[in-house]
Amino acid sequence: MHWDVGSDLSVSNEFHMAYSGGPPSAANLTAIATALVTAVTTHAVGLFNADVTFTGADAIDLSSTGAAMGSAPASLGGAHGGTMGPASACATVEFQISRRYRGGRPRVFLPWLGASDLATAQTWSGTIAADVTAAWGQIIAALSGLTEGSTVLGAQISVSYFSGFTVVTSPTTGRTRNVPKPRVTPLVDPVVSAACQLRVGSQRRRL
Repeated sequence: MHWDVGSDLSVSNEFHMAYSGGPPSAANLTAIATALVTAVTTHAVGLFNADVTFTGADAIDLSSTGAAMGSAPASLGGAHGGTMGPASACATVEFQISRRYRGGRPRVFLPWLGASDLATAQTWSGTIAADVTAAWGQIIAALSGLTEGSTVLGAQISVSYFSGFTVVTSPTTGRTRNVPKPRVTPLVDPVVSAACQLRVGSQRRRL
């Protein structure tokens, strides 16, 4: 999903869905992206400010490096009232999986909500967080089960591409850094629940 925040910032949110059947064509993926645009328009327009514009969606088949992709444009300004907060403030939807693991949780940092939705300086109100959770669930429900060609979308999943890290030392400075180690085969986990966190999310690069 792609968004313009204010007049000079573009941000994106990525999530994953399982599918069964044959690999989707570009036309199939364009139809799936269009369904996502419709779902956001239907279920989320009341949760982002007029200064935020939903600009469309991409759908990409990740089954191989040569697989297809499709895109659907949009130009949807939000209908959420109140004062917009800083561009770095996000509604964070966390995705829970059953497997125990170390590291960051799968999540999306949505450019939704605003200053009037705060309960404290650090937290959203419980009511508005519940609205975001419900909207996310409705978006996923609109996609799950969607059939395009021989492709049937399944449930939301989490895809892990890295496990552990390799310590790399710079030959010029001598400094070390941890470089994530790619898995031979990405690890897929079903998302068992999703919920908007009360704590205000932060993406400093959006400033």
